[in-house]
Amino acid sequence: MLQDIDIDCAFIGGSKNIKQVLEILIKKKKKPQGRFVVSAVKIETVAIAMEITKRNNCLQELIQIQISRGNELAGGTMFKPENPIFLVVGGTKC
Repeated sequence: MLQDIDIDCAFIGGSKNIKQVLEILIKKKKKPQGRFVVSAVKIETVAIAMEITKRNNCLQELIQIQISRGNELAGGTMFKPENPIFLVVGGTKC
């Protein structure tokens, strides 16, 4: 179980049980250097992570990453964007 593990950093991907996972991580923050990162593609997941980290005074940073891939177009190269990825960084203040 997650409750039985000594965690000082975590990377969370996906949205299943995100509320419960974040609440457990925030309660376990005993080390001042501890932190966690939530990776999300759904804005709803970002909203949940932001609300929980703000409520617990441990939001450090919100980052939006956009990646584009080069594709051939009329003898040249164009960039075709992929879906954006959001990173919610929390910790140390918890």
